[in-house]
Amino acid sequence: MLYTSAHKKYRSIKERSFKTFLDLFLICTFINDNTLESATESNFSSFDYDDPRIPKALKAYQIAKDSDDLKISELDKSITEWLKSNDVNPFKTIFFRDKIISESNFKAFYKDDGFDRECEYCKIKESEIDLLIKRGEIHTKRLGTRGRTMEVDQRNPNKGYISGNIAICCYWCNNAKTDEFSIEEFRPIAKLIGQTLKNRLAK
Repeated sequence: MLYTSAHKKYRSIKERSFKTFLDLFLICTFINDNTLESATESNFSSFDYDDPRIPKALKAYQIAKDSDDLKISELDKSITEWLKSNDVNPFKTIFFRDKIISESNFKAFYKDDGFDRECEYCKIKESEIDLLIKRGEIHTKRLGTRGRTMEVDQRNPNKGYISGNIAICCYWCNNAKTDEFSIEEFRPIAKLIGQTLKNRLAK
């Protein structure tokens, strides 16, 4: 069996999720140590998605300017300097080993190239999407890079691509859910997306 699609998906999410995790680690470290001297491999190894500083760190992505809680200008300067001064490859090694689903487990989750995957949220299948594409019923301009195969969503966007926190989903659901909606909030939206796509199939 071939796992070309699974390998491609895994390679994409592991690089992207490492950058997000490292950024989150550095922001959390900055909260207690604005010099980032304690942003070491050892502390990175023990850092995880349940760190109590994460809720405060996540606010850094929403703050446009300095606040009483977080000095964004200092944060950006500290992270920029840290990245210039440190080799991130040892951090990557730790992350790929301990902080993300392994490629073998991901392949078991995503299945082989011949498997007809189904979106967990709206229930559309890849075979149905393929039929819609052949009929000219798919209109996204991103079809060259997204839409033909199922994507991988983090159920909880702040828990990473780990076993138990990933879901197979179509491009339309992944694009709509983003990190804004919980699964329960998104279910009625997904139902409408699925109904719309299946209505096109019924034409």
